[in-house]
Amino acid sequence: MERKTLIPVALSGFLIASLLVGARFGFPWAGGAGEAEKPLSLVVSRIEGEATADAAGRSRALVVGDTLVRGEVLATSDDTRLELTADGVRFGMDERTLVELTSLIPSDLAVTVRTGRVAATISADTAGFGIVTKESESRISTAGTLAITYYNFEDRVDIAPVEGPVAVFLSDGRTFISASAQEVTEAPSLSIRAIPFDPSAGAGAAFFAWYGLTR
Repeated sequence: MERKTLIPVALSGFLIASLLVGARFGFPWAGGAGEAEKPLSLVVSRIEGEATADAAGRSRALVVGDTLVRGEVLATSDDTRLELTADGVRFGMDERTLVELTSLIPSDLAVTVRTGRVAATISADTAGFGIVTKESESRISTAGTLAITYYNFEDRVDIAPVEGPVAVFLSDGRTFISASAQEVTEAPSLSIRAIPFDPSAGAGAAFFAWYGLTR
């Protein structure tokens, strides 16, 4: 019997992530927050082209060494790529990508992608990393890499776990784990289907090569 790569969540390691994401989508069963944690220090480690960070209507051009804070919205222009790092975390943005730093708390590290292509890599001692779109959150909780492309004009997100599985939480309450690429259509209704993923081909090939993503 062929083993399915899309399975219901049954692993206790994703329970905490479920509660965190549930709170983000406003599910009543998610409960409240625990003790305050010190936010991660997220730093610009590499940049090619021009990128900006916007907070409260004030914009600044980013340079290597800049420290970022929760709530800032990062934008890359044409022919721009941006890499951010923190302890145990590496995050890359392709050109024409818009990302909000949703949470820098180590137990609930997450960004919201409004449009564009990103990749995230975490080490074994990192609690997890969530990438949020309009109706979903894709979260890696073990050492590995996750690639996301969000076509906001089509209400579609391509989710590609490259190393390790990804837990996907949908706003309608459905949750699943996948070890292979999936496409989530967010409107007019939520749907999921398996898709191929090759980082060396297609529109994202140059970015994935820059990020160092190979298979």
